[in-house]
Amino acid sequence: MQRSLPFNIPLVYIKPREKIAEVYVECSSGCLSKVFEVLSKYRLKLGTILELTDGKNGITLFITDFQDKRKVEEEILKLDCVSSARVFSDILMEKGLGVDIFHYPIMIADSHALIFNARYLIETYIDLRERLGDAANVIFYHLGFQYGYHATKELSERLGIKPGMLYSVRELGEIFCRIARVYGWGFFEIDYVEETRGGIKVFNSWTARVYRELKGLAKGPVCHMVRGIIAGVATAITGKQCKASEILCTAKGDPFCYFEVFEE
Repeated sequence: MQRSLPFNIPLVYIKPREKIAEVYVECSSGCLSKVFEVLSKYRLKLGTILELTDGKNGITLFITDFQDKRKVEEEILKLDCVSSARVFSDILMEKGLGVDIFHYPIMIADSHALIFNARYLIETYIDLRERLGDAANVIFYHLGFQYGYHATKELSERLGIKPGMLYSVRELGEIFCRIARVYGWGFFEIDYVEETRGGIKVFNSWTARVYRELKGLAKGPVCHMVRGIIAGVATAITGKQCKASEILCTAKGDPFCYFEVFEE
């Protein structure tokens, strides 16, 4: 498993009693250094740089240590290579609540994405299991399956990737293992791929980690949504109906989660 760092999506910056402003600038790619030179006199917080459709770049930053937001905006607009600039701050931002106002929706691979707190989702699962018993496992498995299947199918069709066309089944699996990490599901590692079966290790599964934080050691595997996602991805990649079972789970003390994938 490769070393990695947590990534805070740069859309929320909360620092009580700090005066915050959000800056959005559109400029040519050769102008980036000039924009940052102007902004360097302030304290730069979370930010991102986007490539826009017209060949320009869009810069979004939170800043502090400024006096007048209009002055910041005027300084940026003095640059000939800047086509537009907006600096936003209101009473909430002046009290340290920095929330992006310039972007919607959040997109991942050109698809509208939603953000859910992992803890709340597992709390929902635990509550459902207490009410419905094993039916909660089935519900979360099918939620995961539909998500994994449709997300994989959509991305595969958009990129024109199919088994045997540039990529093998294993290589497609590796692609979606990397995507799963970016999406926050865990570190997926393909153990083996055979004609009708496969094995996948998952390190730092969000489901197992949060479950253990909330409830302690589990008596059995709990990563039903992840299990469903794996089955959905496998079904979309191979074109054959697949299922997945969780053999090992860190929620019950195993060193990693392990899933067997097989054709129905």
